[in-house]
Amino acid sequence: MLLRPVSYTLSLLAAFFGLVSTATFAMSELFYFVSSIPVLDPNMQQHLVQEQRNLFIYSSLMLYGYGGSIFMAFYGIATTLRGYLVYRSAYLPAWLGILLMIAGTGFVTKNLLVVLSPQHDSDFLLMPMFAAMIALAGWLLIKGIDAAKWPDRIVSGKSQWI
Repeated sequence: MLLRPVSYTLSLLAAFFGLVSTATFAMSELFYFVSSIPVLDPNMQQHLVQEQRNLFIYSSLMLYGYGGSIFMAFYGIATTLRGYLVYRSAYLPAWLGILLMIAGTGFVTKNLLVVLSPQHDSDFLLMPMFAAMIALAGWLLIKGIDAAKWPDRIVSGKSQWI
């Protein structure tokens, strides 16, 4: 809702990728919790030998990791789109949009490196996201949006930019 006046289409696309990333993360979390079943469920312990339980746990945790990687790609795309919208808005600072675009690009880059070049993968690519989220939350809590410029972006109920 906050970014809709900048571009209805892009804000809807950002919301879509945000929802897909949340659903993907939720599904991958299921694999994380499923991995504990062979340890906690006595029926499963009776029917599976130790090697089968280990394989089950290992497979579940691997699927959790792959799901987390897919989540990062969708979340990075959503964050990059939101960053662009913030950059184009007049009611939030442009530097905040640039920081969000860098953070989203870091998430997408990390995901691509996991697939294409695992030896070059680094968790440092996730660092800009922490800075961007803290900066965005701090700005919205302390400063907020420029309410005088908010109505200027709305032109007869539609966005100025498509």
